[in-house]
Amino acid sequence: MRDIISNENERRMDIDTIMSKQVDPNDFTPTNIHEIKNYCYYGFSDRKYRPKYWKILLGYYSKNKFNTSNYYREKRKAYKEYIKDLDEHYYDNINSFKVIRNDLSRTIIIPIENNDGQKTCSFLDKTSINSQLTNRSVLERILKCFVVHNKSIGYFQGMHMLIIHIFYVMANSEDQEDRQYSEEDTFFCFLSLITELYEQIISNIEQGGESMEVILNNIHFILKNVDKDLFQVCEDKKLFQTGFCIRWLMFSFSTEFKLENVLWLWDRLLSDKRRFEMIYYCAAAIFVIMKNVIMTEETEGCLEVLQKPFLLDVQTIFNTADAMRLKIHKESNFTKEEE
Repeated sequence: MRDIISNENERRMDIDTIMSKQVDPNDFTPTNIHEIKNYCYYGFSDRKYRPKYWKILLGYYSKNKFNTSNYYREKRKAYKEYIKDLDEHYYDNINSFKVIRNDLSRTIIIPIENNDGQKTCSFLDKTSINSQLTNRSVLERILKCFVVHNKSIGYFQGMHMLIIHIFYVMANSEDQEDRQYSEEDTFFCFLSLITELYEQIISNIEQGGESMEVILNNIHFILKNVDKDLFQVCEDKKLFQTGFCIRWLMFSFSTEFKLENVLWLWDRLLSDKRRFEMIYYCAAAIFVIMKNVIMTEETEGCLEVLQKPFLLDVQTIFNTADAMRLKIHKESNFTKEEE
């Protein structure tokens, strides 16, 4: 047993060393995006390195390590110019700006209660390291810049939940430069994430009708292949026609779990080589894990538990989803070989 533990510790140290060298812009080790994805997807999660490897996973890094300083300098300079544009475009975007402020003002991700019984957020209501603004106000500014410079996507209600977790990671980095430029870096990481999510998932949901059905059919396909009886019961009880499935997909489960669990899950979702296919499998996994309730309870009881995925262990959800995908892909390849 000691040998097993010792070998596991040595393996962990080896991976730590590999990751630290690859994500360090000052180290000569080339960045191997495929290797980083592989380690993160299959279990590597580390608060110390997360700001670095999230930037890489979201495409916000220089492919040439020797150009890293110039790359970030230019990006951060560009963001400063975006901020200068806000006043000029205020009235053109006033409705979106109001929605952003309303969304952020009522959001609490790490609650604390003061002597008067009022709840505040220990992160969002904290003063930013780089200004006199609160983190909540910094996020508002980032989202306003995004709206002004990305009119094709704009702002939709709840979008702030996708950016909060990125900003939290950058603002709490152990690296001084990450913290200093957490606002600028969050903007570009978020831009990459939301652009990809919008193209693959969100735009279809916003269009509704057949486009939204295409998205939901991805979950249907998985359940049909994994458990036909469960799928049929879900169909009969109209469980797919409720809003929680859409919420899971649109916000990548950022609204469903505690902060640390979301960060752990996003390590895997962002490193998935078939991004964002795993989101559908995680959604299907929740139905599979809750099968006993779905098969025995009335519709109201099923809806009640399905709206509380936070009661489930996020690692169990992911591991179930990963096993389901492996099974379906193997069966698909086997069928192709037979043909």
